[in-house]
Amino acid sequence: MRIPSYIPWLAIILLCAAVVWFLLGPVLGFGSVIPDPAQAVITSGSLGPGGGGLYQEQLPVPVVFNTSLGDWNYTITAQYRYTIIAMVVTRRDYTGQGADQITPVDFGIACCDVIRPENFQYFTFSADFRKPIFTYRYPPGSVPLPVWYVQRFISNNHLVFLNDSVYKLAQAVQAGDCVVIRGYLVDITGTTESGGTYSRSTSVIRNDAYLTGCETVLVESLTKVKC
Repeated sequence: MRIPSYIPWLAIILLCAAVVWFLLGPVLGFGSVIPDPAQAVITSGSLGPGGGGLYQEQLPVPVVFNTSLGDWNYTITAQYRYTIIAMVVTRRDYTGQGADQITPVDFGIACCDVIRPENFQYFTFSADFRKPIFTYRYPPGSVPLPVWYVQRFISNNHLVFLNDSVYKLAQAVQAGDCVVIRGYLVDITGTTESGGTYSRSTSVIRNDAYLTGCETVLVESLTKVKC
């Protein structure tokens, strides 16, 4: 029986396609499933020592939200998706009817090697007005985490809520709890009919200084997990 002449060429084409799929699939976003780290933590129900992370993804186009509180009308512009998987190390609530009511609570968070027991025991945290305060002192002979690393994985987050049920979940979170927060990094502008103006920007890098180094996060979902 004679093998059709196109069969060898078909085999070569399929082989080449398989090689391209294997080599370029992860780069081009096909042929593999990239696990969602946040969903993995939610599914397991535990952050675990040294776990977590801060995940930022630029949006193809900005997303704009609008809301009103009291006399203030706010425009909230998101250019990045943002996911926090971390331990809450400070919490501070802000009350009142001023323009800053759009961010009613700050979470100071830490993750990764900072929250490993062998490191975390040497840290102290407190919350000042719109910024976290932390110090760490290792005993002589210990090898401390580098300053750049500590700054990278401790951050303060001004939280925005457009959903009352999500805000209620946040009200139940205390320092020492571990959370998965999904949402957006946002810039906020506000106006009143009487001519009042307001603005708050977000940091989009993790190694800048406070106060401008704080992240402003529109929270879409919040899940508590074990530490």
